[in-house]
Amino acid sequence: MTPEEIAHSASHQLLNYNYIFPQGNSLAGAVMRTRPYRNPAIIRIIRDMYFVGGNGSFASRHASRFASLEDTNGLTQLQVPKAMVAFVATAYYAALSDWRGGNSRPVDFTTNTYHDVYLGHIGTMEHIESTRLQSFQKMMADIYERANAIVTMEPTYNIAAINLEELDV
Repeated sequence: MTPEEIAHSASHQLLNYNYIFPQGNSLAGAVMRTRPYRNPAIIRIIRDMYFVGGNGSFASRHASRFASLEDTNGLTQLQVPKAMVAFVATAYYAALSDWRGGNSRPVDFTTNTYHDVYLGHIGTMEHIESTRLQSFQKMMADIYERANAIVTMEPTYNIAAINLEELDV
C-alpha cells in the first residue's frame, strides 16, 4: 500500500468508531454496525494478549474474572470483562492513529494520551449494557468464544483438495 492508501485506510477506520466493527472484504468495505467490538483485529489482539499460553495464559490464571452467562440450552458461557475489551480497542485506536499520516509515527501509549478513548469505550459498553442487557451479555460471550476458539482450534489440513500429481513447483 502507498502512504496515501495507508492514510486513507487508517482515517476510514478511525471515522465513527469504524475500527471496532467487522467490515466487508476490504478495509473500506461495508461496516457491520450491529456487531460492535467484533473486528477480527480486536479479537486477535484479545486472543494474543489474554488467551495464548495454555494454563499459563491470563484467561486460565484468572478464570474467575470472567463473568458467566447461562444460555437458552443451559450451557454456561463466559464473558470478557469490559476493561479488557476497552483496553484492546484503545490500543488498536492508538495503532491506527500512528498510521493516520500514511507512515508510522508512534505516540507513547500512556494514560495521559489515550485515557479519553478508553473511557469512551467503557461508556459505549455501559450504554449497551444499560439499554440492551441481553445483547450486551451475548456480545461479551461471543467475544470470549471467538478469542478462545481461535486458540483451541486444531489446525486443519486440506490435502485432499490439492492436486499433488499436477502440483506446480
